Amino acid sequence: MNLANKIIASLSLLLLVLTPSFGNIPSLVKKPLLFETSSSTKKHAHIWSRLAEIFNLDHAEQDPKVKYYIHAYLKNPSHLNEIANNASAHIGAVLEEIEARKLPGELALLPMIESDYNPFVRNSRTGANGLWQMMPSTNKLFRSKNLGLDPLQSDYRIIDSTHAALNYLEYLHEYFDGNWLHAIAAYNVGEGRIKKEIKKNQQNQLPTEFWDLNLPKETKTFVPKLLALASIMKNPSRYHCRLHLMTNIEKNSPINSPLLCAESPTPPDFLVVSQPKQAFHHRTKQYQIKPGDSLIKIAKYNKVSVSSLKKTNHLKGNQIKAGNFLIIPVV
Repeated sequence: MNLANKIIASLSLLLLVLTPSFGNIPSLVKKPLLFETSSSTKKHAHIWSRLAEIFNLDHAEQDPKVKYYIHAYLKNPSHLNEIANNASAHIGAVLEEIEARKLPGELALLPMIESDYNPFVRNSRTGANGLWQMMPSTNKLFRSKNLGLDPLQSDYRIIDSTHAALNYLEYLHEYFDGNWLHAIAAYNVGEGRIKKEIKKNQQNQLPTEFWDLNLPKETKTFVPKLLALASIMKNPSRYHCRLHLMTNIEKNSPINSPLLCAESPTPPDFLVVSQPKQAFHHRTKQYQIKPGDSLIKIAKYNKVSVSSLKKTNHLKGNQIKAGNFLIIPVV
């Protein structure tokens, strides 16, 4: 064998040794989840619209708490832009895994509530950490085995925690007989507490939907926050928002501010919320509906028009319920 043939043979052997084997990796994780190359940019164009297409939960926009958080998010567009900015590096990967498992798209928004899509956040009180803010013990229990990834690679923790979180959510969904709101609430407070409150309501012949359970304040706001975000992304024009559908940028490209990204010729998929002049009043207040109240009476008392009151609260008719809250525009 001459020298040239020896070199070719050696290189062939080296390539054989270095080529990874995917024989034992589950089909869902054979390809990398994060940081797709430019060749797959088209596939990930318009991530926000792709996400909205697979929303399938009832967003309960008429619920007072959901309505409150919709308004709270819209009053603070810089926060929405910040979490969308954070999400741009990872949400495509999360969405891809959710699509593969045929799960509700709303679950991809959970890290916005949990960590603002910041993979480095750690709760010093509970020990929960990462995008999904899972407890280390829960992560260990539900993490996928044999991902076939190098633990030293930069995106390993993101992939590992995403698999663990979605495995846990699927378990909770089955545990609560297909009720996603129970499952999402249990993700926050634990399945034991949700099961206890359901049983208590059953014994007292009370409804057992999420909204009817006696839960900690954090859990009571956790689900409405998620539904409020989903509602805004599903119906941006209804809330006078602009949903910018743009293509991905290369990995590790710097993103300095929402405004810069919105004007950049090649920004990432980005949610930009704007409030056009006169679209919203500058200040608002909450009003709890009392027995005997009507929209006309409330509008007259607060010196606003009925049409303005209905528009601000997205009311189609004139029916209101005592105990619920209305958002009152302050002129």
